[in-house]
Amino acid sequence: MSPTPSDLPWYARRRVPLAVLALLWNAVGALDFTMTQTRNASYLADFPPEMMAYIDGLPGWVHVAWGVGTWGGLIGALLMLIGRRAALWPYAASLAGSAAVFVQNHLLTQPPAGMGGTGPMLFSLLIVVLAGLQWVWARRGALAGWLR
Repeated sequence: MSPTPSDLPWYARRRVPLAVLALLWNAVGALDFTMTQTRNASYLADFPPEMMAYIDGLPGWVHVAWGVGTWGGLIGALLMLIGRRAALWPYAASLAGSAAVFVQNHLLTQPPAGMGGTGPMLFSLLIVVLAGLQWVWARRGALAGWLR
């Protein structure tokens, strides 16, 4: 038996607007990844040369983790929007990828001036936290049955 709408937690009753927000958030990440990886000249025009040298010097696994993090989040948001429990797996991949990139960029290496410091680190941490919250959201939906 499916739960009635009044039995659902607020984040289940507001699944569609929250999924739209998640979709927009993750679309920005996927756009940034794609434009950076394809070297879109107009997108990268304001990037300092040091930032591009840093990105170019990252190990290949970081680029893969970055792609998995961004595209996993976008796919998870699309699946959440249509109410599919399958959103759990892309969101899990997004969390893993985002966490790996955070560790590489803020714990294992020293980013160039302007990319390091508290502000960029907190923004990167926000990305990981939001990926985690989206995964928890999908997991609760899958376990509670309000995602099919």
